Amino acid sequence: MVRPMDKSLPEMTTAILDAYGWTEGDLAKRVGVSQPHVNRLKKGRVWRPSFQVGTAITALYRERPGSSDAEASTDAPDEP
Repeated sequence: MVRPMDKSLPEMTTAILDAYGWTEGDLAKRVGVSQPHVNRLKKGRVWRPSFQVGTAITALYRERPGSSDAEASTDAPDEP
């Protein structure tokens, strides 16, 4: 069952960057977008992200270290 998210896309993006210690460029490589696009996501300037970007951000948010949504593993996914 998929639960609705309690965080906005900018909040999730910032939480991912903080949790993994990644740069915007690192996250961009993982999600398949440019670094400026990640910056716009973080600042709430992307009104209609693609399904693929939204899904990738949501998955990384749920798997981030220190998250109650994370499974047993607290390791970051493989480096970009």
